[in-house]
Amino acid sequence: MFQGTIPQQARKVIASYIPRMTNVAQILCSGNFTAETVLRLNGFTGKINSNDVSLYTSAIGWFLTGADFRLDISEELKSEHKFTPLVEEKAATVILLLELSQFYPRKNDYQRRMYGAMLGQWPKLLRKTVSKLGEKKNALQISDYYCADALQVIETASQDVTFLSFLPTYKGGYEKLYKTMECLVDWDRPSYEIFDPKDFALPRKIIESGNSYLIYTEFPLHDGFPQIGKPVAIMRKSRSMGIYLYSNIKASSKIVQLRQKIAPANPYKVLASDEAIRPSATLDIQPIRGEVFDYLRTLYLKPSILWSKAQFTYAVTVDGKIVGLLGFNIPSIGFKKELGDFIYMMADLAVPSVHKRLSKLILLVASSREMKDILEKKLVKRVDTVYTTAFSNNPVSMKYRGVFTLANRKEVNSSEGRYALNYYAKLGEISLKDILLLWKSKYDQDKAA
Repeated sequence: MFQGTIPQQARKVIASYIPRMTNVAQILCSGNFTAETVLRLNGFTGKINSNDVSLYTSAIGWFLTGADFRLDISEELKSEHKFTPLVEEKAATVILLLELSQFYPRKNDYQRRMYGAMLGQWPKLLRKTVSKLGEKKNALQISDYYCADALQVIETASQDVTFLSFLPTYKGGYEKLYKTMECLVDWDRPSYEIFDPKDFALPRKIIESGNSYLIYTEFPLHDGFPQIGKPVAIMRKSRSMGIYLYSNIKASSKIVQLRQKIAPANPYKVLASDEAIRPSATLDIQPIRGEVFDYLRTLYLKPSILWSKAQFTYAVTVDGKIVGLLGFNIPSIGFKKELGDFIYMMADLAVPSVHKRLSKLILLVASSREMKDILEKKLVKRVDTVYTTAFSNNPVSMKYRGVFTLANRKEVNSSEGRYALNYYAKLGEISLKDILLLWKSKYDQDKAA
């Protein structure tokens, strides 16, 4: 709750504009109230008005401004679990229902267990959430909340308002996130147009209003919308993702660099570039600290390749020596779930070697039985597919061909390649013991070891 997606360095840049803002801040698309939090924590003493259209944000917004709203629980939940939220509990109920919705399908033992556990602790969870909301209400001091299309809010705003808006990244992303929860409740839903990043209606409306503004987004606007001008700040959310800040408030332009924490790989041995892998060697997967993982990526990846942090990091070893790296992330909101329960592979790297197709070995390990077991224990859920994205100037990637299956291809013409290629592989169909023999016979025939 209230853990927004604006990275720390972006928050500092936004805070630097506070002395030059008007005394009234109108937040558009408040989401998790991150912008409001940034303003208050950095000394903004003026009036803050918030806005959004989702039930999640609106329930919190109404609580923060002392307003009541209609919330009817589905007959299934009402009859089975007797949900009868009081006025002060409605926002907390919505927050908990969003968390409950991920387990509501009850398709497997894990979902059924978590669903039952949440219901069993519901009164305790409700009290705790109400308490947190109360603390946030005192800290933010929100003046008004508007549950309406942002375009309508802009039309009715006065000239003494500074607009702040973090544009949604994906078309319909939040609608998908809230889809299950929306089936569990009924409320007075507002009418609005779903935001499309390819359509510049919202930023255009903000600019044409004549008000001062801060617009921040994960995609550059000026390439397709030259009226907005160049960004006043570019901040790195990760090495491959940026936050672009646009404003008509006078300030010096700036680029904020992302600081990466890395640590030398002193405790680890890496396979020498002239050292061959024996057929009788022992193949293994070892967890590795993120700082060391990033250090090795910095050593072995081309400097031109941009990369993002991985949540779960592992080293692939042969007889205790690192031959490659594997990094995984829990899929993001906007990523298509086309192949069941999957994990997203952020990185797969083979160290320099006399073996020309060592990368194939690393990919085979990524889909191994042991990797599946490690990831399922880490996530406490079943995972049956590993999914990844490759960029290439060719319509297929020779690195993944034969080991992973091409799911789809999109022409992007980016600096990383002409095509974005999504590949997947089923997890758990082969063991590490058999992988080394398979790799030797199928992909390493040109190297006698």
